[in-house]
Amino acid sequence: MNSADEVHRSILRIAQHSLALEEVLNAADRQLGDGDTGTMLVRLIAAMAITAPAPKETLSGYLFELGKSGQNSTGSSLGTLLVMGMMTAAQRLKDESVTNNPAELLKHIREAMQRIGRSDLGAKTILDSLAAIEAKLKIHSSSHVDKLKLAHEAAVDALDEFRMKPSHIGRARIYAEKSIGKDDPGMLAIAKILEILGDGGLEHPANNKLSSSL
Repeated sequence: MNSADEVHRSILRIAQHSLALEEVLNAADRQLGDGDTGTMLVRLIAAMAITAPAPKETLSGYLFELGKSGQNSTGSSLGTLLVMGMMTAAQRLKDESVTNNPAELLKHIREAMQRIGRSDLGAKTILDSLAAIEAKLKIHSSSHVDKLKLAHEAAVDALDEFRMKPSHIGRARIYAEKSIGKDDPGMLAIAKILEILGDGGLEHPANNKLSSSL
């Protein structure tokens, strides 16, 4: 996504599937948490969806505005991490060396989220998904393959890799053994969002098109 308008269209696409996304993520979060990850994320997406870019707005400037909109809509730990990621992207995209290097940009985003979340890789969180995506994009940095497809594949692989591991952060760490065999809601969120942005898309169960669990 190379322009503010492209990012805005992507957010609107995610918002169109917010009902299904909310239900899938809340169901996953109810296994060990408060069951509100989906609700929080949908609220964040809604706030960003109504933040349209100004005419001729730069991508960096628009991401900063999205971060501010998101900041006012969430107080959750995951929401705070996502807002930090948005703000970091806005800052880093001022540097031309990362503009066409998604793996490098994602590295800066992940590291910033890691600092504010005070979490290490391997704790079974959204950071592990980002690290997996980052690694895959770095391997294919010089190829012309679909980067969005690669990112989705990496996010699904991360889910598969960590599903049978215990959680080490958040409320789930208290029930570490019970978290084995369950997907982390934040990791699941990244995979589902990338699914929406790709060729697929989540629909509300009423339409009988809700994607099966990854």
